[in-house]
Amino acid sequence: MNYIILAANQKYVEHMITTIKSVLYHNLSTTELRFYVLNKNIPNEVFEILNKELNCVGVSIIDAKVINNEVAKFNTLPHISSETTYFRYFIQEIFNTPDIPNNVLYLDCDLVVNGDISELFQIELKDNYVTASKDFIAENNLENYLSLNGNYFNVGVLLINLPLWKQDNVARKCMDLSKEIINKVKFGDQDILNLVFKDRWLKANRFFNYQLGGDFVFGKDSEIIEKLPGNQIPLITHWNTEAKPWLANMNIRFRELYWQYYALSWEEIRQKYNV
Repeated sequence: MNYIILAANQKYVEHMITTIKSVLYHNLSTTELRFYVLNKNIPNEVFEILNKELNCVGVSIIDAKVINNEVAKFNTLPHISSETTYFRYFIQEIFNTPDIPNNVLYLDCDLVVNGDISELFQIELKDNYVTASKDFIAENNLENYLSLNGNYFNVGVLLINLPLWKQDNVARKCMDLSKEIINKVKFGDQDILNLVFKDRWLKANRFFNYQLGGDFVFGKDSEIIEKLPGNQIPLITHWNTEAKPWLANMNIRFRELYWQYYALSWEEIRQKYNV
């Protein structure tokens, strides 16, 4: 069984479902899946309806409520404006049995998966907290940000070393540091996780978390924007920053992929796998 963790609020449910559909479309034949959704206010009925569809293909989704009033006091970027971004701190608390998985995958809900991700769960993390991709914007715009010598990752896609998170109580470390410096950093929980995991994260290639926010920040015709050959599509396309593909005025690469999975029906997924 492979576990995928999402975090969302009620406003993001349709985008969360789009992410889930993209995962299912490419992965039902290669891995058993279970989703967990960290949330505060998504109605139970949403999970009941989703489970009716997911159970038909041997998948389930778990409503993982986060009860923590402290994170609501923490600053967020304007385009986020939700305490939900801090919920990833508490991933370790979902799993409370002795036989916890070694690796779990966290995904933001402003991304889609475009291929088989089963091999990601086999990555050997050793004494690293996560596997992640470097943050494209910070790498190209913020020299030596947080004195990390350019070793700064994006938190939208994380392969997590769950036993190590529990052993070192990552949730508590992140909360303690947030209370101390959250008003002094630019990027909220992403900065906190980078500081907590300093020198103990494994660098993944850019396709693990292909960040399209650079198109918005630098302009998609900028020289620093990578031009992919032919029709090459990254494994995971992530529309970080406020430039989301569901916004009408955002001319950003790969937005058609979002709408492809948004329009994908549950019946089409079942038909692909003959279930």
